Amino acid sequence: MQTTYIVQAFDEKTIKSRTVLESAAVMQFNREDEALRRAGRLSEKHAGVLAVAQEYDEDSGEMGRTTLLEHYGSVPEEILESF
Repeated sequence: MQTTYIVQAFDEKTIKSRTVLESAAVMQFNREDEALRRAGRLSEKHAGVLAVAQEYDEDSGEMGRTTLLEHYGSVPEEILESF
């Protein structure tokens, strides 16, 4: 298994007087430290940011374990509950 590092940002948007979180930038990194640095920087500009490590098998395309590395601010509850 190999590992890729994914950073997902979220922005707050008001729809019909309700505040919801909307996906913003999604970025992929080869190294954990790069992903964590970018997540920290994005947290200054977005309502929330999530950084995860995703295992995968390049040959079969099978996805392995996903591990939460860090989160900042407002992130959808259903995502956090999945870890």
